[in-house]
Amino acid sequence: MEKIKLFCLPYAGGSAALYMKWKSSLHPSIHIVPIELAGRGKRYSEPFYSDIEQAVHDIYEKIKDELDELPYALLGHSMGGLLAFEIAHKIQVQEHRAPKIIFLSGKNPPHCQNHRFIHHLPNKELINEILEMGGTPKEILQHNELVEILIPILRADFTLVENYHYNKREEILDCDLVVMYGRQDNLTNNSDMKEWSRYTKREVRTYDIDGGHFFINEQLESVLHLIHKELIHM
Repeated sequence: MEKIKLFCLPYAGGSAALYMKWKSSLHPSIHIVPIELAGRGKRYSEPFYSDIEQAVHDIYEKIKDELDELPYALLGHSMGGLLAFEIAHKIQVQEHRAPKIIFLSGKNPPHCQNHRFIHHLPNKELINEILEMGGTPKEILQHNELVEILIPILRADFTLVENYHYNKREEILDCDLVVMYGRQDNLTNNSDMKEWSRYTKREVRTYDIDGGHFFINEQLESVLHLIHKELIHM
């Protein structure tokens, strides 16, 4: 069976470690490549990105030499979905091999953005908003040392997403999109997620999965089953 690379991009506040635990559960033909963003994990000492364009350029520079070797797919959840979408356009402009699939998880299409802004909130209010989303365990946010590390990352990431403005392009993507969202997620809905069809000339397959915004963690077995279905049997 032909091998395929799966480049994975984290949600706001996340790191490459989010996807490391996937390795032992994925089919041997899927080579997972977690992408570490600046300012966290092994890149903790590097400054945060000032905007989406800088983030996309940085990620592209790190993966560009791997794009024309094996078939590959992109996957991103929430903020990671936005980055995957923008990187796919960068890849297309640079005339690399197109991804087989882009997995867009828990992320509205660019013209259906949530206009709720939280990056400017005081720390306590920002923490409450994050807890409401369900992405960070309450136990972590009860440790001051961890909060001091996590808050700047969250604030920087939400600043990127909330200051993002989509620049409409003449060329749309030339690859399949697999769109996933949580049935109980109050940040996404079925009608909006189907609007991703505007952004590719290929097929869009939409899946609703039980759970809230972070169903990708809550229902990991279902998510991995879907990835296998799409990549192994494509």
